[in-house]
Amino acid sequence: MGQISQRVGVSTRTFNRYFATKDEVVLAHEDQVMDELVAALEARPPGESPLTALRGIFRDLLDDSRWNDARLRRFWRAEALIRDSPELMGANFARWEGRKERLARLFAARSGQVVGFEWRLLASVAFTAIGIALSEWAGLPAPDRVACARLIDAALGRVARGLDHTRP
Repeated sequence: MGQISQRVGVSTRTFNRYFATKDEVVLAHEDQVMDELVAALEARPPGESPLTALRGIFRDLLDDSRWNDARLRRFWRAEALIRDSPELMGANFARWEGRKERLARLFAARSGQVVGFEWRLLASVAFTAIGIALSEWAGLPAPDRVACARLIDAALGRVARGLDHTRP
C-alpha cells in the first residue's frame, strides 16, 4: 500500500481512507466502469433494446477519448489481475450481484416496467457475457482496443441470437 500511495503522490494514511485493501484499488476501477456504463445506457435512445444499447455503448466507450491507451492498459491489467486471482475474482463476483441488479432496474425503467424476473435474467446473462469477453481479452498478450470491442460485441451478439444452438 505504501508503494501505491507513493506512486500516486499521497500519504499512506490518506490512501487508506479511500481503500482499505489492495483489492479495493482494483475493484474501484470496476465500479467506475459500471458508473460509466450506466450513464451511457441512460443516454441511449429510449426505444433501443437492452442488448443493442449495450453493444453500442461498448463500441462508443472504446472510441471515447477518455479511454486513451494508458487508461485502456490500466483496465486490461485490472481485468488480468481479477482473472488470475481467486481472491479478487471472488470479491468482484460479490460486487457483480449489485451491479447486475442496477442494470436490471435500468433496463426495466427504460421500458417503463417494474424490475422482475425477465429483466434480472437479461441483465445477468448480458453481464456474464461481458465478463467472459473481458476475461478472454485480459488473457491476450497486450491490451488491444479492437479485440476488446469485438469480443464484447460477439458475446452480446451471441446472446441476442440465442444460446440454444448446436454450434457457436
